[in-house]
Amino acid sequence: MNLGYASDMVYMPVQKRREQARETAFELLQSGVPVADLTLRMIAERQGTPLPTLTYAYQSVTDLLDDLLLTVEGPIFDAIGDRGLAAELNHFLEVSDAAADADPALEELSAYAIRRTGELGAEGFAAHRIAGTVAMITAIREKSGERYRLSDETIGRQFRLMYEGAYLHWIDGGGLSETGERRHLEEWRSWIREGIDVIVLAADPKPARGRSRRTTATKG
Repeated sequence: MNLGYASDMVYMPVQKRREQARETAFELLQSGVPVADLTLRMIAERQGTPLPTLTYAYQSVTDLLDDLLLTVEGPIFDAIGDRGLAAELNHFLEVSDAAADADPALEELSAYAIRRTGELGAEGFAAHRIAGTVAMITAIREKSGERYRLSDETIGRQFRLMYEGAYLHWIDGGGLSETGERRHLEEWRSWIREGIDVIVLAADPKPARGRSRRTTATKG
């Protein structure tokens, strides 16, 4: 009996299957499906894949969405330049915030990130995302030639925890309405910028030998 899944019976590495599942989930979010309504069954039906096959790759839609958050942050991390720690961390804030405003799928993922931070606490949720942030700090150090008093791991962890913690503080202050509308964004951004200032002060960037110090003042 042909159930319409014959093409899916060909062996596919689990990483490839996960990649396809994330792409399909993102397409559904872009089409207007709220992140709260997204299910593995919905993704499997969109792909024409048996649900048990998809659950072999992801046991829950939460696992999939957590991975999708890391995937969409990748291009932002890859856009890191050579201007130094303060400038690049502020650039990360600007680019990630603008992307969420411009793309409905990223806006939905931003709301999901807020909810997950509230569920797990800043440290619990940030633990899943710290590796990518540490890699971003390493890229900043290598491209700028700066030397830091703190390790890349310490700076990356501090930045991620500060970023997620600011989310929680923002939510507590009424930043997210019942309809999901983001409010008081400039106040939230100011908290992040102040946190960046503190992290940069602790890291104490020094220019590479033979290079002049770059301007590292953050925006007020």
